[in-house]
Amino acid sequence: MILVVGATGRVGSEVVRQLRQQGRPVRALCRSEAKAKALRDTGVEIAVGDLANRQAIATACRGADTIISTMTSLNPRSLKAEYQPEIIEGDGHRNLLLTMAMDLSARTGQPVELPISPEALL
Repeated sequence: MILVVGATGRVGSEVVRQLRQQGRPVRALCRSEAKAKALRDTGVEIAVGDLANRQAIATACRGADTIISTMTSLNPRSLKAEYQPEIIEGDGHRNLLLTMAMDLSARTGQPVELPISPEALL
């Protein structure tokens, strides 16, 4: 299973399209069911949530062998809402990395070495 974060964006949707074209199983972490509908219709498994929600990330990561993140805070549409790029660029990607490592460790029974200390991710 390949998890794509940012799958509804311009780059992410192209990544998903190419993966599905190759017949690969894809799960997308999407912020809303409405945005996920088009992906679901192409056979993509959907996990609803965002990078600020560790439980949603854990659900999305469960069983994924590969994670591709095309998520960025540089979406001009985000400026209309409460815009906090540090949540995506900092906290969100740290949450994703830590959760993925914990899931991999749980599945393999082996510790996963991170390029930075786990404490720095918290």
